[in-house]
This record gives sequence, C-alpha cells and structure tokens, in this order.
Amino acid sequence: MQINPSLYDLTPIIVVQEIVDTKLTIELDAKVYEDTKEKLINI
Repeated sequence: MQINPSLYDLTPIIVVQEIVDTKLTIELDAKVYEDTKEKLINI
C-alpha cells in the first residue's frame, strides 16, 4: 500500500503512538533543493 503516490509531494506524514487532547507545536527541519529545467529547441 502506498500512502503518497507522488514522488515530489512535500507534505509531511507524522505518525504518533497516541493522540493527546492538548495543543502541540511541531517543528520541522526540511531541506528543499531547487530543480533546474532546460529548454530544448529543435533547429
């Protein structure tokens, strides 16, 4: 079973052992690398 079919989705999936009835703050440290695109022209 695949949770996320897209290889380029940036949405985090957070798994917890139990759900607590309180306010939580979650801090994430992520790295995003820019993708380069080339435009090819047929002459």
